[in-house]
Amino acid sequence: MKAQPQQVRGSRTAARSIAVTVALLCAAPAAAEEQVIDGIAAQVGSEIVLISEVDQISAQLEARMREAGLSETEITLMRAEGLERLIEAKILDRVVERTEMGATEGEIDAAIMGIAKENGLTLQQLVDGVAAHGIPFPTYRKQIKHEIDRSKILNTMVRSRIHVEPNDVQDLFAARYGDQPVGGEQIHLRHILVPAGVEVMRSLDATCPELEAERVKIVSQQVTFADAARKMSALKQESGGDLGWLHADDVAAWMKPAIDGLDNGDISQVVQTNFGCNLMMVIARRGFTPVRFDQAAPELYKEIFDQKTEEEYVRWIDKLRDQTYIQRKGVYAEVDRLLRQQAVGR
Repeated sequence: MKAQPQQVRGSRTAARSIAVTVALLCAAPAAAEEQVIDGIAAQVGSEIVLISEVDQISAQLEARMREAGLSETEITLMRAEGLERLIEAKILDRVVERTEMGATEGEIDAAIMGIAKENGLTLQQLVDGVAAHGIPFPTYRKQIKHEIDRSKILNTMVRSRIHVEPNDVQDLFAARYGDQPVGGEQIHLRHILVPAGVEVMRSLDATCPELEAERVKIVSQQVTFADAARKMSALKQESGGDLGWLHADDVAAWMKPAIDGLDNGDISQVVQTNFGCNLMMVIARRGFTPVRFDQAAPELYKEIFDQKTEEEYVRWIDKLRDQTYIQRKGVYAEVDRLLRQQAVGR
């Protein structure tokens, strides 16, 4: 049967990664097994998606969104996106059924043993761990089956079509590394930035002494630089202020005088700038060696392949949507209508 009017693309599909899509889709089956009497969120061909299924895959993110004070409109849009993942699950399930490419019991067993081994667990420890998260092991097996099923389909229907030309890799290398220095020094830095100024309503005179006091604690080893960054810094908090390796030529001009002459593990003085108070730590220094094409090519190839795979997946799943009867219900039908209107207006 012909599909409903053209589905909204771009906003729903452009940013999808296949791995994330599979992970989200595989959360779906558990809700259907609960035998809960609830509403229908959408009809996909002859099958339905229950509101309880949308609830299940949206619950954790919805809780975080509410804690962050996001609006009901934003939460509804997030739930609508969750429904789209479940609709895709139904579509992909039909492909698996038609092609008879479903996972065998042996493949499921091997995948589960592989997961246990990768995490340094026995099979029983994995079973216990899954149960501790409230997932019955039979349900977990079904989720693994769904992952294998979809991986097979994607390998056959999508990835088999992808071809990366040598020129593609060479062009990306030129764009990314074409202007790299031929030598010089690299510096591995950590950085703490405590903002000051009118926008944050804090003066430098009030802010910098606080960072200076923290510097004393770092130097006296009462606290690590990384922990201080996680506590105080406005940048790179999760990584403890780690900026990674920077070529000396790429270090900010205001930062260079503060770190000149510092050895590995040394801490700079507090530096005032027009955006706040700063503290740097030199983790290590090394000579810079330009990246060769043969070194970068495998990673660049994978990056291009993944991008082309994503683009092909979007085209493929949209074609399947066009060939499938899809009817969203209630609020989801209204959200879909509004999104389609916005897409037409752009």
